[in-house]
Amino acid sequence: MPSDTTPRVSIVIPSYNRWGLLERAIASVRRQGLADWELIVVDDGSIDGTAAGIEEMGRVDPRIRLVRNAGTHGPAAARNAGLSQCRAGWVAFLDSDDQWEPGKLARFMAEANAHPEALLIGSDYWMVDQATGRRETMLQFIAGTMLPWWQNDPLVSGLGPWQAIKEDPPVLASPEAMRATTLAEFLWVHTSSAMVRLDAVRALGGFDETLMQTEDIDLWLKLADRGPVRLIAEPLATYEITGRDVGTGERYANQTDQRRPNLYATHLAHLDLHMRLARRYGLTPAQYRFFLTRVAHAHRKCAEAARHNKPFSVSLAHQLAGSQLAPLARLVSWLPALRGRIPGPELQTAGEGRG
Repeated sequence: MPSDTTPRVSIVIPSYNRWGLLERAIASVRRQGLADWELIVVDDGSIDGTAAGIEEMGRVDPRIRLVRNAGTHGPAAARNAGLSQCRAGWVAFLDSDDQWEPGKLARFMAEANAHPEALLIGSDYWMVDQATGRRETMLQFIAGTMLPWWQNDPLVSGLGPWQAIKEDPPVLASPEAMRATTLAEFLWVHTSSAMVRLDAVRALGGFDETLMQTEDIDLWLKLADRGPVRLIAEPLATYEITGRDVGTGERYANQTDQRRPNLYATHLAHLDLHMRLARRYGLTPAQYRFFLTRVAHAHRKCAEAARHNKPFSVSLAHQLAGSQLAPLARLVSWLPALRGRIPGPELQTAGEGRG
């Protein structure tokens, strides 16, 4: 049972069949220097003993609470179930296969106290791939990989405040930069190093449960539309990216096919993200030209991935949409693979509004 006192921060971890990794994530929460927290672990229909393990942890440490979803609903619904149980005004998220640095919560709450107007606070984080040995921070990745492309490609160079970001990385937290970097393929906020104002997230209806991927990006952009975002330029979490795109490795060993990422689902989700971004905000002529290249690229990636586990018609539809014959794809835009995924000049408008 939760105590009668309200904690300074609530923490939500969604989990499905990751008990072995979940213990490590929870251990990183319990190592926090700031101890005034509640941890809500949402078991999204696991069959690996997660519920029993969390209940036992809760008997030892009453700050840890279990929420059980009836069935398996996906990460957005699981996080929303956790949000419904939060008691603190600030909520930090942690994925079941990631970890925090011991000073993470204290540093985030200091930022929240210094900037109470903020709706979203994020930080730098380590990106670790056990399979390749890669280990770099998010800001190192932006500086070494993304910024050279953003600044030097003529199609991208005028789309965002790239030089300002290079000189002062917290510029990444501005609404303009968040929209531009999303369009340019990399929004910096990661769920395991994000903390949000509970009232702001509830006002938005939480995470969009219709999205199996990019539901986090969708929410971060909506929050940025409504209030300030802060970036702490210190790596305070570790983001495990091993097997991320193709659903391989320990973190996906016990996942169902529906929950396990695959290349087609990943490329399709990011194609849909680009379409939502364009419809929500509209695009300038320069943004629209770049947007068309990314949509075509995503369709070609979908076509390539679909060859392995989709009907031939799906691959062919994406191949057509990603080729120089793309205008002809409008004639078959009723196909499920293309429905809502063929851009037109109507996107060069003010968008649907920020909602």
